[in-house]
Amino acid sequence: MPDYVILVNWTDQGIENVKDSVRPAEAFQSEIQKAGGKSIGLYYTLGKYDIVDIV
Repeated sequence: MPDYVILVNWTDQGIENVKDSVRPAEAFQSEIQKAGGKSIGLYYTLGKYDIVDIV
């Protein structure tokens, strides 16, 4: 099965609510599993992208 890398940048509204980012991340992981996928890792990063998700 192929692996996919998803690169995410925060919106202005998203960066204001960064403390609450765990719930949407968990919901995203749940949706991936419902679709038959598997999350390998979700990483909060510094630099050009704010989140890297490998599925």
